[in-house]
Amino acid sequence: MDPIEERLQQGLRKVAAFTAAMRVMDEGVRATEASSADGAVTVQVDAAGAVTAILLDDAWRARVAGPLGTAVVEAYQTARRSQVVAGLENVARLPDRLDDVPVLPEDLAAATRPPVDLAELQRSLPSLAEVNAQLAEAIAGARRVRETASAAPAAAPAEPVGGDDVEVVLDAAGGIVACTVPETWQRSAPLPRLLEALNRPFETRETQP
Repeated sequence: MDPIEERLQQGLRKVAAFTAAMRVMDEGVRATEASSADGAVTVQVDAAGAVTAILLDDAWRARVAGPLGTAVVEAYQTARRSQVVAGLENVARLPDRLDDVPVLPEDLAAATRPPVDLAELQRSLPSLAEVNAQLAEAIAGARRVRETASAAPAAAPAEPVGGDDVEVVLDAAGGIVACTVPETWQRSAPLPRLLEALNRPFETRETQP
């Protein structure tokens, strides 16, 4: 075998082994749940780390040691930490040397994807006329929406439930970045309505296209 080709094959084998290691890490991650240290809040996450539900203990008011939002974030971080540890434990079982990592055909295929055929890519792209037509249609649609909105009567402001709004900030993957639950909610909101407010951001994310 030509020395250059041999080095190329060795490089591809290493890339495939790295791909295999990442696959093994992902295989170790499962949907899970975790609770805050005080046991007041439990957060459920799927295998990708996106939150699927927030649960409150029936006696959460007596158990929560600080702000409820802080307990929500703590429970989420604990769940994600356990997933990361599970993935790393899977990787730790692999051989120490990258060259010794078992490689499946799909790992090698991912490392040796064929180059892009520029001619085929050009044939698959829309023509300039098609792009212009789509752009004109989008502009017309935006104009119609704007005209409809300006003609419609102003909507009445929604009344907050239980006082101030509960705010859950999510990242692009659906994980909790921050959670704020005002004291008015903690003192006065019935448990079902508080749970609904906490879980609404995740339900909204799941229904978005």
